[in-house]
Amino acid sequence: YPAPLLNIAYKDTVITWNSYSGRYVYLNFFSTWNDQSISEMRLIDSLEEKYGEDVHFLSICTDEKKKTYDKYLNDNPDMDWDIVYLGDKDPLLESFRVETYPQYFLIDQSGFIAAAPAPGPAPNGEYQSIEKTLITIQQALHPGKEYRIGQY
Repeated sequence: YPAPLLNIAYKDTVITWNSYSGRYVYLNFFSTWNDQSISEMRLIDSLEEKYGEDVHFLSICTDEKKKTYDKYLNDNPDMDWDIVYLGDKDPLLESFRVETYPQYFLIDQSGFIAAAPAPGPAPNGEYQSIEKTLITIQQALHPGKEYRIGQY
């Protein structure tokens, strides 16, 4: 299915799916009050360093107040992918059926949902992390080059 419409003001622009046309997008919804969200943002940071050439990362903060989002960004200036503020009442949350945090989605190059929910950045019990999928994407985009989990 096509991903729900995206239209978020960010810095001096508006982010839509066209902003990422032709690239996969690993999308996560997070809250700064949620410990798991915050610890997994560090893992997303390392995934963005490894796979950012082939996959775009988009994190959407759903805190009630924008000031907690602003403080989080100020405290983490090294996180340099698109981390945007949406708030906790935006209709996009209902469109994606976000009820818990963190929550992840993988959107393909055409704006269609490839995985909902997508695996998180950390292995969770028997489940694998998103890294296996990111490696598969990387291998498909760069045939002939070998990649392994944990390898740059």
